[in-house]
Amino acid sequence: MLQNIIHKTLEPIISPKLPYKTDYIAKTAVQNSMALEFDTQKNDVTSDKDETPIQVKFNPGNLLYKGTYFYTLNGYDTTDTSGSLPIPANYPVNSRFGAGGNFGHIALTYPGLATSYALTPLGSNNLNNSAWKGFQKADTLIHSSAKGAQLLDATAPDGSNIYWHHITFTWKHAQDGQPAQIQYAFNDKYLNGTTNNNTSGGYPLVTDKINVDPSIFGTIKDNKLRWGFTGANGTSSDVHSKLAVLESIPAFLNANVSSTLTDNTSGKVITDKTTDNTVAHGDDLTLNYRLLYDSEDSRTNWDNIAAEIKLPENIDYTADDSGNIATINYKNDTTGDNMTEYIQSDKMTDKELKFVLGQALGKYDSAIYTSANISINGKADNTTDHDITVPASPATFSDNSQISSTSTPKFTVTYLKDWLLSMKKPDPIDIIYHEDSEELNLPTQLSYDKNHNFKNDDPIRYDVTIGNKKYTTSTQANSETTVANGIIPLKSIVGVDFWNIFKENTTQKVQVTAIDKDGITSNTVTYTINVLKGQILEVQASPTLDFQDVNYLATAKYLKRKGKYSLSIISQRNPWKLSVSASELKKNSVPFNGILVYKKADGTIYNLSSDDVPVAENDIPNDELTTTIVSNEWTKDTGPLLHPNGISTPGTYSGSLTWTVKNSV
Repeated sequence: MLQNIIHKTLEPIISPKLPYKTDYIAKTAVQNSMALEFDTQKNDVTSDKDETPIQVKFNPGNLLYKGTYFYTLNGYDTTDTSGSLPIPANYPVNSRFGAGGNFGHIALTYPGLATSYALTPLGSNNLNNSAWKGFQKADTLIHSSAKGAQLLDATAPDGSNIYWHHITFTWKHAQDGQPAQIQYAFNDKYLNGTTNNNTSGGYPLVTDKINVDPSIFGTIKDNKLRWGFTGANGTSSDVHSKLAVLESIPAFLNANVSSTLTDNTSGKVITDKTTDNTVAHGDDLTLNYRLLYDSEDSRTNWDNIAAEIKLPENIDYTADDSGNIATINYKNDTTGDNMTEYIQSDKMTDKELKFVLGQALGKYDSAIYTSANISINGKADNTTDHDITVPASPATFSDNSQISSTSTPKFTVTYLKDWLLSMKKPDPIDIIYHEDSEELNLPTQLSYDKNHNFKNDDPIRYDVTIGNKKYTTSTQANSETTVANGIIPLKSIVGVDFWNIFKENTTQKVQVTAIDKDGITSNTVTYTINVLKGQILEVQASPTLDFQDVNYLATAKYLKRKGKYSLSIISQRNPWKLSVSASELKKNSVPFNGILVYKKADGTIYNLSSDDVPVAENDIPNDELTTTIVSNEWTKDTGPLLHPNGISTPGTYSGSLTWTVKNSV
């Protein structure tokens, strides 16, 4: 009986499992701390995952009560979808509960603050999950400026596996009213030290700047903060160990290294950020490596600096007459003290230069220089028939305390251009002054020697000079042979000033030079433009036309013209049609009893008072100024005549005769 009682008493005694309070979770972290986390696993309790909760504490019970287990439930990346969890005001902007990223994320966190944590409901798929059964909520963590990042093993541009990820981390003190700030660049360098500027692909660069509230560190003694690394791998056997290798240790020795490529021929300086990174075959080049010692943040000299420089390909490096392959210019950037050191060519093997700098950089003991500039000269080399892109080449500078690396910028050496571009001498061109349809398209014919061919989309630039005015236009070759024909729309290029330049009855000289995509310049040709007089079309007629007198007993049907009457058409480059009409003849207000007519050679008679009569035409324009005397075609019985209809009051009658000439086009 007693056994049954004991059994019934113990049967419900099962140790409960509860999510622990956020202040206790915060106490398990480093206090007064900020962490930049690199999280490769998304711990989200709303997803369908069977991840074991993390036990943080056990409160023992007694004989009848077995105690309580407390867990964090391992859900720090759970996103607050409700928007009900408040973000404290002293957290950085872009802060939220939870994080994202398919293959990991980088975020700033304050793990030692209880306000960084909050309880959020489990997803429905996890309520009955074996690992989560019995729980309703899990803790999530505020992530600031969370960014997705490729934290797994990656693939380098050459196809090799990358197991290391380079990061540059910078702390900026709060000063001048500005908050403290962290800056980081993840994957900013490949394993060989070359710079990575790609923000996509298998090894993407991730950068950010995040403001930090220094009050989270509590009372800061001696204006110094501790820093370090911590990490966890999980239980999977497939997860590799995590190691950290320091190139530079802040507050001990800090130095920066950068590199540029200078094209001395063109005066161009190429960096990782320049858009024009081309050099031509044969250009004089200088590689520059600048080493800069940080006098403010360093506590020891940078001494016995070993340089290992892999020189870029497609540059011909030749020692000077003294056998020097490189020059080092040391300088104290405060006092201006300087000196020069030379590196002999025997330090270079297979385009790899190795030597130890003869001077230390620093401010302690006998060190007086704070920077060193290493210069290596050469000539761009590309004798192929295509451009060559030269990849970045790494360089490291190190001693026992500091490893600084840089890489030359990627650049392109354009291929050797030893062909000529020729432009055919043009024939003279005639244009008509102020002719609306005149475009003045200058024909061009370009050609290459040495069987070098154009490509259809090759850009061709034309430099045009007319007197003291210069113009530029561009077109495409539209050819895949050694010859390319084109036009220069000169009137369109000159614009509204065209007829002010190309004046009537003048000869103008237009000089044209062509430049191809490789900068090869053709010979200059001269176009001779003859500006002819414009179109002319006018009618000239005698001021008066008199007809025979008529008396009371006259019986003539048509009265002939009296005296000489002349009618001419003057034309140039104009086809034309001539017509005539007449008004009523009157003596004061009394009309003449008759009409003016026009009689053609075929006997056709037209009433000029009612018809606009076609008289003559010329469909063939003449470039020369031409006078056509229409009246010479008339006889005494053809042309304009007067036809009386009966008796009219004696006197002189008058009216108007209108000759109209029109362009027949």
